[in-house]
Amino acid sequence: MGFKESISRFFRVNQDDEYVDYEIEDETEVTEHALKRGQAPTKIREGKDMAKINIIEPRVYSEVETIASLLLDKQAALLNLRRVDDTQARRIIDYLAGIAYAIGGDVQKLSESIFLCVPANIEIEGMLNEENQSRLDFLEQL
Repeated sequence: MGFKESISRFFRVNQDDEYVDYEIEDETEVTEHALKRGQAPTKIREGKDMAKINIIEPRVYSEVETIASLLLDKQAALLNLRRVDDTQARRIIDYLAGIAYAIGGDVQKLSESIFLCVPANIEIEGMLNEENQSRLDFLEQL
């Protein structure tokens, strides 16, 4: 008997050896969701929740706390500051710029009295060029 035969005998499975087959059960439950007659299927929203932009026209400085809490709740705010005087408008923007900086958000001026304040989960892309800005100025005169 050679070396190869002794190795093959060693690793060979004897025909008399018994094998036990185990049946593995799938642990996941399968449930069927059937619609009842007249029931419409529900839509599944994937991804992140839709962003919300609140349009706010403050009249006094004390309304800045409401706007700040919107930013802290990860909601954007579009501000129209035409109804407050220049001093209060500047204070409102300074306060909101501080809040936006603290939470990683941003404040961008869109026109003379309109500002967009966004939290960190919303990004502002693009800028108004001179042509668009002059068009906005023209529309404000109407």
